[in-house]
Amino acid sequence: MYKLRFLFGLLLSQCLAATALRGDDLWPAQAVPLLEKYCFDCHSNDTQEAEVNLEGFAAAESLIAAESMWKETIKQVEFGSMPPGDMDQPTDEERKTLLALIEGALYGDDCDLDAKPGKVTVRRLNRNEYNNTIRDLFGVTIRPADAFPSDEVGAGFDNNGDVLTLPPMLLEKYVEAAETVAAVAVTDPKTLTKIDARWQSDKVQIKGNYTTNNFEIHTIDGDGEIYGEFESPYDGDYGLIVEAAAVEKDSTVTLEAFLDGETSLGKTTFKFRDSTGGVHRQTLKVKLTKGKHTIDIRAVKSDEKKDDEKKDGEKKDGEKKDGEKKDDEKKDGEKKDGEKKDDEKKDDEKKDDEKKDDDTLPKFRMRGMYFEGPYGIPKERLSGTHWQLLRHRPQRNKRSTLDAAKENLKDYLPLAFRSPVDDETVARYAALVDVAVQREEAFERGMQVAITASLLSPRFLFRSELPSEGAKPGELVALDPYQLASRLSYMFWASMPDNRLRDLAKQGKLTDEAVLRSEVKRMLAEPKGEALVENFADQWLGLRNLSGLAPDPKQFPKFDEKLREAMIQETRLTFTDCMRGDGSVLSLLDSQDTFLNERLADHYGIEGVEGDEFRRVSLKGTGRKGILTQASILMLTSNPTRTSPVKRGKWVMENILGTPPPDPPAGVPELEATNESNPDAPLREQLAIHRDNAMCASCHRVMDQIGFSFEHFDVTGQWRDRDGKHPIDASGTLPSGESFADAQQMIAMLRETRGTMFVTELTRRLMTYALGRELTRQDECVVEDIVAATEADGWKFRDIATAIVLSKPFRYQTAPVLEDENDDT
Repeated sequence: MYKLRFLFGLLLSQCLAATALRGDDLWPAQAVPLLEKYCFDCHSNDTQEAEVNLEGFAAAESLIAAESMWKETIKQVEFGSMPPGDMDQPTDEERKTLLALIEGALYGDDCDLDAKPGKVTVRRLNRNEYNNTIRDLFGVTIRPADAFPSDEVGAGFDNNGDVLTLPPMLLEKYVEAAETVAAVAVTDPKTLTKIDARWQSDKVQIKGNYTTNNFEIHTIDGDGEIYGEFESPYDGDYGLIVEAAAVEKDSTVTLEAFLDGETSLGKTTFKFRDSTGGVHRQTLKVKLTKGKHTIDIRAVKSDEKKDDEKKDGEKKDGEKKDGEKKDDEKKDGEKKDGEKKDDEKKDDEKKDDEKKDDDTLPKFRMRGMYFEGPYGIPKERLSGTHWQLLRHRPQRNKRSTLDAAKENLKDYLPLAFRSPVDDETVARYAALVDVAVQREEAFERGMQVAITASLLSPRFLFRSELPSEGAKPGELVALDPYQLASRLSYMFWASMPDNRLRDLAKQGKLTDEAVLRSEVKRMLAEPKGEALVENFADQWLGLRNLSGLAPDPKQFPKFDEKLREAMIQETRLTFTDCMRGDGSVLSLLDSQDTFLNERLADHYGIEGVEGDEFRRVSLKGTGRKGILTQASILMLTSNPTRTSPVKRGKWVMENILGTPPPDPPAGVPELEATNESNPDAPLREQLAIHRDNAMCASCHRVMDQIGFSFEHFDVTGQWRDRDGKHPIDASGTLPSGESFADAQQMIAMLRETRGTMFVTELTRRLMTYALGRELTRQDECVVEDIVAATEADGWKFRDIATAIVLSKPFRYQTAPVLEDENDDT
């Protein structure tokens, strides 16, 4: 439909000048004779091949009733697959004339008038959008929507509002997800796992000699210890409570706790309690890491005694200085007298000191020990927004629970609802917090209740773009700034607007086209822009279906999950490079570079690539170019045991050229039946036999020729020169008469002669994804304008995306017309 209005206008002026016919007479005067000459032999009242009947449309306006059939006719005529190659062919001028007449009948009035954008159904967040929004709203990595039922797909994408229904099971999942997210976003101290480590009375584990009295108080020798094994639930601060006492009256005992036999947790000194064997309780504040540990407590020399010894030593050193000469003379005399050598004397002195130290370690009484905690909230239980959601807390005589909740929620709710929130709404949610606290729940728990309620609100779950209350039915209405911010963020990021978009919306700057252009560039460059790859490109190219495919393991034993992941990543990186670069989108068809890691490079037979990291690699001399020869697409369009020229050709027609063939008529035999009757024939011959069936020929003569060009690539996309015992023949001829020898020539032909068709299809798909609905006839006019406007600069992806954002269908909506408003009864 590219340059439709130019062709139609040119045709109209020529015909009026030559024949003085009115516009209404153009169809019967020129279109019907062309249809009779080239189409009615196969598509008339009598034949209706492929269930297509083009006869009986005497006036141009009658085409609207069969719009889908005529749209398909346009694609087939434009591609050159109709009329079939073995039938009389129209001249180039006749083909252009027929296309202009059909397109003019379908779209002429719509494109000439001031078109109104279609209405988008109020749509819920799909699974990816829900997960991403939760991530950006709370700074968490959980993916609760993975447990939701699968989203339906409409017009090729799972963000289509007309198919995003709300089944009962999903409602239940919403409740579960909201509660889970709220519990992660704000931690209620009451829900923390407490440490379970207690050794008391008869549960105490003791090493060494000890006695136990009637009160189960243990008296342990100085060289003994109490020990145990435990598990800490989190990294964090804990309390170690020790119940002990000195044994002798007016004495003290110092105990030291050791973690895992080495790390000191601290010391504490206990006094004598009483003669009945009582104990004191003291707490050591300690830091523990998550996991299993051992703890032991033993008697040690007190720090006070060591300090006294240190002072005594310093005094002796001073005395030594005063009598250095006498000491030296004494040592010389001792050596002369043949006393022990210095080393032997030191060893003996060390042994004596150790024995003396053991003797000084007093006995101690112990009833037990235990841990408590954690104190506070461990870091691993804190979300990125925990303290942001709790910046304001109730304070006695200063701030009530209700006021604190309002302060917290007035900042949070506009983020969750993606639009301003009035005081009344804030008060309703704050009241939930107040009620929870009145029921003796923690303030954190009350905030959890309010957050859960917000995540179940339609304002969070749905993307509503309702026009203002004063809008008249059918009126063209601009999206408000916050609605436009959401359209932008969910198009490029599949998530909520960020701070910059919210600020621009608040300032009213999103109506400025220069600002919108800048934002498109920024959003594509952001890391979150990869969501467009995963949600748009993956669905457009069918990469999501690759996870469910597996080549026959006997024929392809080297295929594994790592190779599958590498295949997908290559295509994603190729699209990302096009999306963020300055090259033409046509580079997707014939780029001489790709992105490989060692696993995929080895699969392709390309040397010099090592490691798991992907990097840019030249494809020159490999027989490959663009996405059509990437393993992901080639495996996607194959059967488990053999390649499929039919699937590969059909995929190109549908996804690259936008000319999907119709479904096969009922009763047509599968290719497998042909294979069984001719098992030794090359695949090309089997397909030729299949095409002998008249019902199959019209579509297969196009699909098969395109598909044959990829026969050098096996099921997994690996290069081959033979298919079994048959040499590969990758040549073909398009219906227009253009011939090629292999995939590279066929791809070059597509770019040169059908590049506009590819750009148009990409633009159509991207606009469908951006709007979240099927395109209307008026939208098709906008697609045509975008393709024309971006051609001069080489059809860059960023330019096409920007043009979609600046278009009326993206920035405006048509106020809905209620059914009863047109009811005359």
